[in-house]
Amino acid sequence: MNRLSEKRSRVSAFFKDDYMAAENSIILSENWQFYYQYGLQILVRILS
Repeated sequence: MNRLSEKRSRVSAFFKDDYMAAENSIILSENWQFYYQYGLQILVRILS
């Protein structure tokens, strides 16, 4: 019984870390999309 609760707390901690990482990666991907579009505009200006 004690082992099961230990496993459950470990799983919930894992999901908590996973959720935090997902939030951080969403923020990073939004920045990445912004820089990607900005870089494309600069490339278009240079090449045209």
